[in-house]
Amino acid sequence: MTELDAIQAADFNWAVLLNDVWRSPASDVPGLHARLRAAFARKLDAMARTPGGGSPLGWVVVGAGGSGKTHLLGSFRREATRRKCPFILVDLTDVRSFWDCVLQGYMGSLEQEFDDGVPQHKWVLDNIIARYGSGRSFTAKLSALLGRRSADPRADINDMLGALAKSFPRETMKYQNVVRALICLNSDDFTISSLGHSWLRGLRIEDEDRKRLGFTVDQELPSRIVEALSWFTSLAGPTVVAFDQIDPIVAQLHYR
Repeated sequence: MTELDAIQAADFNWAVLLNDVWRSPASDVPGLHARLRAAFARKLDAMARTPGGGSPLGWVVVGAGGSGKTHLLGSFRREATRRKCPFILVDLTDVRSFWDCVLQGYMGSLEQEFDDGVPQHKWVLDNIIARYGSGRSFTAKLSALLGRRSADPRADINDMLGALAKSFPRETMKYQNVVRALICLNSDDFTISSLGHSWLRGLRIEDEDRKRLGFTVDQELPSRIVEALSWFTSLAGPTVVAFDQIDPIVAQLHYR
């Protein structure tokens, strides 16, 4: 083999890309950033012991290219998933409108399929059902709703929301549209699923569809959808929100 053959045979595509965060790596080095990994696991444990305890201060992880930041992010995602904690990844590389970008990150993350092929939005609903068990009426209704094609989706969703309001009255009233859209997103009816997807993306839906599915508004602000999604995913467990490439926002504030 010549020197040129050796260079051509070498694989220089060694960098961990952002999309790799969602996949199990071919190899891992547990000792790499071991202190941060252990601290992250302890933080999730502490949050799980005090549900509803609010949001802790976030971490800022800095380092030169190739120092393993994205690799570490992947290990955080896997640890969160192992503990049944929702994981949201927001890429701020090309941020123009902050809340639009955050909402895109939420929806992109919820649509990601884990290793078993289940999208995270369904995984979150399943974890809510498992976490609260059959002792709450809303979990029984939610489980039944997800397991069949509904002849009257508006009535069935209203029934589930009524049961949810018994446990979380203020939040259900405030966030009912996002809960409604998430249930639609998980429907096996493509038309209903598409409407839920559009509404959660901040797009306007037709007035006829709004009335048919019971939405109180045909469109919502991205910031309010993010707020509601944050509350609902927290029902499944402590939710991790990771921001990649915060440099553009820091630069904008610096120039201003």
